[in-house]
Amino acid sequence: MPEAGVSLGMKIFLLGFILMFIGIIVTIIGLISKAPATSASYGGFILIGPIPIIIGAGPESSHILAFLFLMFIFLAITIILFRLRFHPEA
Repeated sequence: MPEAGVSLGMKIFLLGFILMFIGIIVTIIGLISKAPATSASYGGFILIGPIPIIIGAGPESSHILAFLFLMFIFLAITIILFRLRFHPEA
């Protein structure tokens, strides 16, 4: 019997949308605030097939890149585990 209410997928979608909205609001507040100027760091991790492209600059870029690499490993393990659980014949 189908359950009445909002599905889990829709709840996760709404949670992601709300988190993005909160992030945008926090970013705008940070830009508007009268905080003193600070240095900026950025980093990026792009994976094209098996070839990683790593981009970063600033004093904290190594920390950002390490975090991105760990998130990539977590995502890869999660995808593999979900594939094994829901498609064991593949």
